[in-house]
Amino acid sequence: MCLQTLVHIDFSMKILQIVSVCILKSSTMEVSRKIYIVILSSAFAYAILKSYFNLLEEHTTFEESTLKNHGILPSLTLCVNQHQADNFTRIEDVSNAVELEKNRSSGFIRFIGHGLEPEKLDLKNVTILYQHFNVTHEEVWSYGVHVSSKSPFPIVLCTTLNLPFIKAPNPVADITLDIKYQPYSNYIRLEKHQPYQSLHNHEFDWLGGLELVRNATGVKEVLTTLESVLLKKESHDCYEDNSMKITKCINDIIAEKLECSLTWMKIQSKEICTGSDKLIQFREFYSNLNSNQTQREIKKCLKPNCKTIKWKQSYTSEWSRKKGMRIQMTLPSNSYTISRKEILLADFSTFMADFGSYLGLFLGTSVLSIIDILVNYLLCVKNTVFGKATGKKARSQKKTRP
Repeated sequence: MCLQTLVHIDFSMKILQIVSVCILKSSTMEVSRKIYIVILSSAFAYAILKSYFNLLEEHTTFEESTLKNHGILPSLTLCVNQHQADNFTRIEDVSNAVELEKNRSSGFIRFIGHGLEPEKLDLKNVTILYQHFNVTHEEVWSYGVHVSSKSPFPIVLCTTLNLPFIKAPNPVADITLDIKYQPYSNYIRLEKHQPYQSLHNHEFDWLGGLELVRNATGVKEVLTTLESVLLKKESHDCYEDNSMKITKCINDIIAEKLECSLTWMKIQSKEICTGSDKLIQFREFYSNLNSNQTQREIKKCLKPNCKTIKWKQSYTSEWSRKKGMRIQMTLPSNSYTISRKEILLADFSTFMADFGSYLGLFLGTSVLSIIDILVNYLLCVKNTVFGKATGKKARSQKKTRP
């Protein structure tokens, strides 16, 4: 009997030992599971926060491609290269000199190609400008001045040709811009730019970084178009519609400062400036161009367009002329545009894709599963609250019965 009892006790102890071990293992597994959940949830939170901050920081890269098209011809600004003091004493003297500048230049567009009759379009002919390009003479040709950055801040004359987008009548045609100019000095500075984007009226050191062309010289350049498209973002603000016309914007500010308009600015709402005082004010604006106050005043004009175009020379040559200078810019039929476009490394769709991926990787679930859980939880809460309210109402009605 005692032996049997001892056997039963021993068996019971073994059972209890096995149960205890299982409970202990179960408890350990539960604790481990919770630790795993905490670690994986932390990893999920870290990964998704990193993805979110990448979205906020707007990291970008550039896509480069080659576009098989002619590209576009540059607009040109030609300014006399002069560092000596000018002879202007009144603002009218400057206006008269600008008026004479109109007769120093001429321009043509030429189309030359296989099976195409050579065509030469006069860019000073009002009828041709309207019929072929749907623009006016004033939209294409403009005249103005540049004020040198060195004392005594001489005023030099400038001619600008703002070219509209020009397409060849034949895809195998070369497009050539042919400019003739009769300067009153030995050299000019040449700027290539987009229409209405010349820097001559607000960049102090503008003349120093441009092509120098000698009088009695012909210059021929074969060009390649370089296109850059930047994103508008917090670190780089720009006009997405490319509507900024910086030359006009600066002219408007100068007119506001002078409280009158200079003849070459063509601002109809203000009277024309006259007198020596206005010339002094005009010079002062440029002598203070780098001051904090002036920089604040022109800040709105310095906001760039998101899309910019530049040109590089793939070929250049020069020749001598008896007088004057001739500048030819050609886009050959086999030319192309090198495009460089900025893109975001992470946008909202990228963030949502990361969210779904990390949710499955670290937590083994999906957005749909989470939505199901939330819906079921809300239904449970609703039923619980509604059930309690119904029960209270039923008990209340039962108590009020006679």
